[in-house]
Amino acid sequence: MKVLIARYYRHYSSALLFLGVTIFALSFALVAMNLVPYLLGRAASTGAPASMSLGFVLTVCSGLGFLLRRPRQPTPAGSRVTPNDSTDGFTADASRPEIRRRRSSSLRLQLARIDVETHDTKTLRFLVADTGRFSARPGQFLTFQWQIDGKAVPRSYSISSSPTQSGYVEITPKRVTNGYVSAFLNDRAAVGLEVEASGPFGQFYFDEVRHQRIVLLAGGSGITPMMSMLRYIDDRCLRTAVTLIY
Repeated sequence: MKVLIARYYRHYSSALLFLGVTIFALSFALVAMNLVPYLLGRAASTGAPASMSLGFVLTVCSGLGFLLRRPRQPTPAGSRVTPNDSTDGFTADASRPEIRRRRSSSLRLQLARIDVETHDTKTLRFLVADTGRFSARPGQFLTFQWQIDGKAVPRSYSISSSPTQSGYVEITPKRVTNGYVSAFLNDRAAVGLEVEASGPFGQFYFDEVRHQRIVLLAGGSGITPMMSMLRYIDDRCLRTAVTLIY
């Protein structure tokens, strides 16, 4: 069941931990059903107090519980995706293991539609060449390898479309002052443009299994990942209670 979820039902991946703990608990209980009577029997036959055997079992249980509850290791410095002050969008850190793994399986995208949102913002819709390889969660982002004036310029943009639309993916870049890529995308990008992208990446995403009620806070172009979440909730007809403050 865990293998099936990991391979084909990734939107239920949050249940993997619960399944793992359940399998462990059932296995431990089945072993304990035979182990505890055996230990008690040996204690009685050797004259050792029963509390010693029970204390041994409780010590083992406590040790396992400590291992299960140990805190997650902190994220190494420099592994986050941080804004680049001199440019626009976000720059992905190549040292992240997940980025290194996915670069070998990049996506080929072709610009098929351009919608003007405001005087300095456009939504670009890219067709996905291989829809079977694209699976994102609402709120994640892609890292694009833009080819501008003969130079490869990597930038990361949040997905603003719903992940239920596997045939295409949309981003909504806003033109910023001295923004090299954002100016290109808003002023020079035309239908037919091809680009290579890797991902999706990011731990900021909506999970309908865990998030029954959410509050979204956004300003400016920070609304883009939340638009993906809202469209996903609408497409799936979920009963999630949502408050958006923009």
